[in-house]
Amino acid sequence: MSSTLVLGIGNRFRSDDAVGLLVAQKLQSLNLTEVEAHELDQCCGLNLIDLWKDAQSVVLVDAMCAGLPAGSVRRWEHSLSSSVPLLPLRSSHTLSIAYAITLAQVLDQLPEHLVVYGIEGSSFLHGTELSPGVSNQVRSVVRRISDECTALREPTKSN
Repeated sequence: MSSTLVLGIGNRFRSDDAVGLLVAQKLQSLNLTEVEAHELDQCCGLNLIDLWKDAQSVVLVDAMCAGLPAGSVRRWEHSLSSSVPLLPLRSSHTLSIAYAITLAQVLDQLPEHLVVYGIEGSSFLHGTELSPGVSNQVRSVVRRISDECTALREPTKSN
């Protein structure tokens, strides 16, 4: 049974951009045996490929800015058969998550199972407080990821 690698991405000093870090932090505090969570403060997308190189199952969590109401949560699952990830290509990172996924696919370095959770932010100004809409979603996303990781570990039940 392998664990799921959860990578929370963000900048802890840019308000809502810290949401991925907080989700990873909360998952770490739960001490789940099936989850290995890391906070990636100001991570470049290119670093992701090296971080997930030995993982079969990876969950990325990051703030997004897609014009949705603050706190909206989007979940993308990337399959090895996809040619282009269905993710926003704009990013505050040097190399976006979408580009890192595309590059990893070209290099045949994608994990077998890759999920991205994007949480819509409303404030990316200097500060350490999340906006209320984003803050309200942290617990929900932690629960969803925890449940998803548990489901991945459960053997398929036959009738």
